[in-house]
Amino acid sequence: MKKLLFGLFLATSVVSLTACSSSNTSTKTDTSKSTEISKENISKSPQTSDSQKKDNADENIPQTITLSDGNIWKKDEEVSKYVGTFSGEAVLSDQPGIKMSLTVNLTIKDDGSYNLFTYTGTKDTNSANYYINSENKLQKTVSFSDIKYTTGVITRQYGNISASSLISTMPYIFLDQSGNPSVQENYVSGYDSPNFESARIDATQEELLFSNGNITYDTKTNGKIVLNKSSITSSNESLYQKEKKWSIETQQRQKAQASKLVGVNQDNSITYKFSNQNDFLQFVQPNLDSSENIELLNPQDYSNAYTKDNKKIQTKYAIKVTDTVNSRSYIYLYDGNNVFQGDLSYNPVQWELFMYTV
Repeated sequence: MKKLLFGLFLATSVVSLTACSSSNTSTKTDTSKSTEISKENISKSPQTSDSQKKDNADENIPQTITLSDGNIWKKDEEVSKYVGTFSGEAVLSDQPGIKMSLTVNLTIKDDGSYNLFTYTGTKDTNSANYYINSENKLQKTVSFSDIKYTTGVITRQYGNISASSLISTMPYIFLDQSGNPSVQENYVSGYDSPNFESARIDATQEELLFSNGNITYDTKTNGKIVLNKSSITSSNESLYQKEKKWSIETQQRQKAQASKLVGVNQDNSITYKFSNQNDFLQFVQPNLDSSENIELLNPQDYSNAYTKDNKKIQTKYAIKVTDTVNSRSYIYLYDGNNVFQGDLSYNPVQWELFMYTV
């Protein structure tokens, strides 16, 4: 199990106030529609006026995009043939006891931008992802890997329509109460605010092929996937807009961690508002290995849980995670604002504030 306890982080690490650049492919991370955190304004670049920043920061793509030949990109008239949402799936491997499938979700906007969301789902007996349905029943599904989200623009290369990537990231999966996957946004951190003013295209997203109003995705090794019109919305939002929101959370976490180091109590500086138990599970799940077992617990059984500084936890949700490899179990509690973690190897259990670190 990946252990990212905030307390351990404080004792052994020096907080870095430098987030990874959003212009390159980023590591996996996660602020859900059902999750609320305290936010503050993003600092503005000194080269950009306030009015210009406000205008550009609401767009799907930067204001000026330079092509590899030095010319400035503009929307091609043929884009109108492909505007919409599309999806497709292909089996990559189907062996006894294991099946792997690739899913592709694509949204093309009228402004000439596109968002591409791809992931691999593996069904086997050794790993899984979990979600909680609307009846509060724990459900097991395939494990997800090779997750990627890209925003780019439709260009014309050598006389043909093609797709050119601008920014991409490798996020975690978020499963809703029906098990439908989208980008994990309950926790996202480690991002700078993206550049809404300019971008440069140096490569073509060759996986997407356009011809006579039809779109296919080239898997390179397992043939081509025909993408058909779809109502799936998981690729609707520009990554520029996602990263703008994620950068705000990064700044909040950096401040909370820095304040904690100098002795200021910031335990309640970042709070979470999960609308249901599944949202809580999806928040915790990126901290887990796909081989670990999950169990839903009765929160009333933890009504007398206390933190190390003798504060009572008003438990609303409780989840038990068992590391089958090391035979250790952990419990996560949620009190309506904060998340706590306890190691069952200790008696009594020492409950500590759980926080993903920047």
